[in-house]
Amino acid sequence: MPQPLEAKVADSYAQHVKDVISGTADEAALITSLTTVDELSSNQNARLYQSLKLAIQSRAFTQPEATIIKAAIESLGFAFELDEPV
Repeated sequence: MPQPLEAKVADSYAQHVKDVISGTADEAALITSLTTVDELSSNQNARLYQSLKLAIQSRAFTQPEATIIKAAIESLGFAFELDEPV
């Protein structure tokens, strides 16, 4: 899938995820928080997916936070498997 956001913008969205995740109760609240940053409706789910995927791959999260991000990705209609620690 083509990436709808340029790298620098995607990185700022990913940082936003890191900044708000500790105060986020569930995936719906996380998506709501992201949509306030990204108000354009055209191709929004793809941009949010890109941001969430980049966040989970490039930032450190606790297991509960990672679970919220994974659930948010799935709520957008995408699949993403977390690498579980061994």
